[in-house]
Amino acid sequence: MCGKDFHVSESYISRIIKERIGITFKNYLNNLKIEEAKKLLVASSCQINQVAETLGFQNANSFIRVFKKSEGITPGHYQKNYQESQLH
Repeated sequence: MCGKDFHVSESYISRIIKERIGITFKNYLNNLKIEEAKKLLVASSCQINQVAETLGFQNANSFIRVFKKSEGITPGHYQKNYQESQLH
């Protein structure tokens, strides 16, 4: 289903979502993806490109950019930091 099925535009739906939750739908979706990415990065030895593909990012670079914007570090550093914390 999409906005056309309800006879409303995508921009209208996006505006309603932003009014209700305070962020754009794209940002909301990216936040969900990043939370899932963090789980994948620490629960397995998945490569960055595998995580990006699993979560529907266009490519690994796009995933890395969104992850870094959200978390302040790259997914590789996040994964490495977690692995190092498990050794101590």
